[in-house]
Amino acid sequence: MATATATRPAAVASASLACRRRRGAREDARRRRCRRSASRDLLFGKASRDDDDASDDADAASNAVATTTPSDASPSPSSLESSFPHDERGVRFAIGDAFYRRESAQARDLAVLLSRTLASPPRVLDAMSGCGVRAARYLTQGNVAFVHANDANPAVTRTIRANIESAVRAADADADDDARAAATATRRQHAVTCEDARDVFAASASKSAFDVVDVDSFGSADFVDAALRCVRAPGHLYLTSSDGLALSGKNPARCAAAYGGAAIAPNVPGVNEHGLRVLIGHAVRVARDRGLRATPAFSLFHPHGPLFRVMLRIEREVEGTGDEDEENGGGADVTLLRTEDDDKVGWIGQCARCGDARVVRADERLGADSAPCRRCAAAGAGAEAPPLAISGPMWLGPLHDRATVDAMRREAEILSWATTGDADEDKAARGKTKRQLSLSRLLDAFALESDARLPPFHHRTDELTRRGRCVSASVSGGHVGDARGFDRGRGRGRGAPPIDRWVEALRDLGRVACRTHVDPRGLATDAGLDDIAVAAARAWEGR
Repeated sequence: MATATATRPAAVASASLACRRRRGAREDARRRRCRRSASRDLLFGKASRDDDDASDDADAASNAVATTTPSDASPSPSSLESSFPHDERGVRFAIGDAFYRRESAQARDLAVLLSRTLASPPRVLDAMSGCGVRAARYLTQGNVAFVHANDANPAVTRTIRANIESAVRAADADADDDARAAATATRRQHAVTCEDARDVFAASASKSAFDVVDVDSFGSADFVDAALRCVRAPGHLYLTSSDGLALSGKNPARCAAAYGGAAIAPNVPGVNEHGLRVLIGHAVRVARDRGLRATPAFSLFHPHGPLFRVMLRIEREVEGTGDEDEENGGGADVTLLRTEDDDKVGWIGQCARCGDARVVRADERLGADSAPCRRCAAAGAGAEAPPLAISGPMWLGPLHDRATVDAMRREAEILSWATTGDADEDKAARGKTKRQLSLSRLLDAFALESDARLPPFHHRTDELTRRGRCVSASVSGGHVGDARGFDRGRGRGRGAPPIDRWVEALRDLGRVACRTHVDPRGLATDAGLDDIAVAAARAWEGR
């Protein structure tokens, strides 16, 4: 009896706990349904709530909120600095519990500039908003029609909302009456949600709700297919990878899993460009499977992280030769044949012996002795010519679109982001990371790298001068005379000439050449190694 009496309260307590858990699960499910419904309503204009009313509701603070911010409550500079201690291109913000990387401000600069170049104010999805500074900058600097700021972390929702409100109020306080009136119809239109990014993509997929989708993801998480579903073509998708191990070939399993079976040869010169091109190539292939054409508007590698980012222009693939298509704009300019970019995704091979690199055909990749180095074979190695280290599939076309880059440069000058007088602010925006170019120099590099005549790889000047890969030769009639290698060892021989002089010497030979933003020692050129050697000798001789 004593035992039965003792176990009865325990059984009752257990049943009560189970009941509470079931009620809690039902309540959680109800709240998730409400959040999804609110998110859909906000995305498609079915509901609108004033943020002042929403702030009174504790549940609404962590769910979707559409905000219309009054402009008559302009904060004082002192209150802004105390409540929002951080500054990025004039937008003050707080970080709170969110992740924030100062060095990525330049990637946000580029996104804002791209947004400003579009023909009509875009609808923007910031799928992983962090602290919300990116969404705030889109709203106040990007000439947008609507911004949806989302982050799955409920701890940062209030921070995102506060940063957006502060940025909009500060921008309105600095604007004249006409600009403030225009802002009422554009940059005040925004929503803040706390959802998994894939749920947001799915909620907006049926109507392709956004002109720009910004996915600032962590690691090598693959959101390409899900994000493409909500891009309104023609539109833009801004992708991210921070998985340096996968995109440098040092984690081949993860690289293959995340990027559609791609492989990257590790420890080869220019491997970071290979990683950037593999990211682009993966997105291009996924888009093609969905009947879309993806091409890079601009691509960015930053050494911090490292960080790989690409802004893709998304267009519908229409087979034909010029039939009108009202939905997609009509005419030959939207007639994009599937075969047009088939040759722009492929493989690159590099020789570990001589340093030569070339595009590798698909049939050359078959077999253990595939894709030998042609340069070594021509030099007499014959059957012993080493096989190339192959990376791909990757994007083989230009990393940037020249017209887009030129338009971004004009917008940067309008905003005084690319002028000499703005050097201090630009330095602050770049953070303390070494090897990060100023915005002006970065846009200059983009413009030069957009030349379609350049190959899909670059050389490192230090690698060119190692192991006799480049020659310090006497030049006779424009040909290599005495093909002696650079002396090896620090302080012995002349080594590599200054890279800018080397570039000019290559151009004097009629070659396309430029520095690359991917690597401070990177030399991009359509010249072969022999011409590169001739140019090196001429650069030293001042010819």
